[in-house]
Amino acid sequence: MNAPRFSPDLLRKRRDGAGLSRTGLGFYLDRSEQTIWQWERGLTRPRADQLGQLAQILGCSVDDFFNPINNDAPADQAEAPKNASGGTRDAVKA
Repeated sequence: MNAPRFSPDLLRKRRDGAGLSRTGLGFYLDRSEQTIWQWERGLTRPRADQLGQLAQILGCSVDDFFNPINNDAPADQAEAPKNASGGTRDAVKA
């Protein structure tokens, strides 16, 4: 089972949809524009308490910042694990 992952892009879309700049959102959270930028770039992530504040400010649910889990995908469509060189583990070397 895959755990949901925080999506920087979903945060940015919610912020844009609320008509807030990074500076404006940072003001409400008492965080810098740089911090918001780092969250939206995926360099860092907001803490759990900050996710709750973000949801309240942006008028959404905390779940709206996470990519949905698709456990219904057929097993044959699952991506094969990659090795260090970027190929699949079962790839035959030429």
